[in-house]
Amino acid sequence: MFYQFWIVYTLLGLLAAAAIFVWAVRNGQFTDQDRARFIPLKDDPLMTDTPEKSAFNPVVVGLAVVILVGFIVIGALVVLSILWA
Repeated sequence: MFYQFWIVYTLLGLLAAAAIFVWAVRNGQFTDQDRARFIPLKDDPLMTDTPEKSAFNPVVVGLAVVILVGFIVIGALVVLSILWA
């Protein structure tokens, strides 16, 4: 009875994973794999004496929250439509 619910969520999850993977490939996230093995050997940038610009961007965080709430609302609507059907 509830298998439609899981099928919809599985398809949404696969679609999101594929979209994120395509975004990562297009933005060159996998181009420099040789650098990755040296990352643990680098000094921690938070321990330096010079202050650096923060990478925190409130606009991006706000957008991520809105998208997350949108997914929650869509999921709730899908569940309610399945339960009322």
